Amino acid sequence: MRFPSHFSADIKDLLRNQLQVDLTKRYGNLKNGVADIKQHKWFTNTDWIALYQKKVPFLHVNESQIAHLFYRSIIIIHC
Repeated sequence: MRFPSHFSADIKDLLRNQLQVDLTKRYGNLKNGVADIKQHKWFTNTDWIALYQKKVPFLHVNESQIAHLFYRSIIIIHC
């Protein structure tokens, strides 16, 4: 799996584990369930309670910004 060069090591690790084809190794499907995802280093600064309570700041983006982010962040998966 190849990622854009601007992706951090943490997000690459998280994505590799969530896109794992083998269900017995995929994050969210292991013994700890969703905790494996929520406790991943990439989410270190995430306040899950505030997110659940909808107390996190809203980030407004327009369609062109979304398209730019999407095309800039496409993951190329090699089989």
